[in-house]
Amino acid sequence: MGAVRKMRSGEQAQPLQRLTGARAAVVRACNISSMGILSLIAVVAAGLLVAQMLGIKPMAVLSGSMEPTYATGSVVFVDTNADAAAVAVGDTITYSLGESNTVVTHRVIAINQDEQLFITKGDANEDEDGPVPFSRFVGRTAGFYLPWVGSALLMVGTTQGIAVALFVLAFIIILLMLPLILTPAKPAEAAEGPQPATATAAKGRRRGGAGGAHFRAKEREVQ
Repeated sequence: MGAVRKMRSGEQAQPLQRLTGARAAVVRACNISSMGILSLIAVVAAGLLVAQMLGIKPMAVLSGSMEPTYATGSVVFVDTNADAAAVAVGDTITYSLGESNTVVTHRVIAINQDEQLFITKGDANEDEDGPVPFSRFVGRTAGFYLPWVGSALLMVGTTQGIAVALFVLAFIIILLMLPLILTPAKPAEAAEGPQPATATAAKGRRRGGAGGAHFRAKEREVQ
């Protein structure tokens, strides 16, 4: 019986091993993907938080006036702690249009220090802008930007953006849940492990031997 039981367990072990290998590959892929996505989100969020604390504000580029330097839909980072008096010709600055909340990011092509005016122009524009007073200076752009992120930020408040955000959230949840679904629960019997047949037989022999000796002792007393 012991040999038959061992043979059956060996026959079932091969298909179970193949299934476990496939599950292990899927679980590993899900773990790597979910950790990668969550790490990317955490890094971007931490970077934006640190930038805000340092006075560097991200701003989306809405037009192509600064292409190819800043593509439409990208995000530029504006240092709001910069001093207007420290701006040099060739720098890219962000300034407000009068009393409105609209801001423009263009390159400085000339500076009138006496009247405290900037002369700016978009890299893709043929004509220069009107004079920009130092008082409308918002900040100087940093030397890096993020492509396509501005388009994503602008989509957040739209129906399409909400749908995309929900899809990404559902995708992350599925990646996190798949390893739990595919990982089989460990049976209690398998966890405890089968008791060795030799130990059981030896235990039975010990009990039988002790019982037989006790019985013979009783016979002698009766005789």
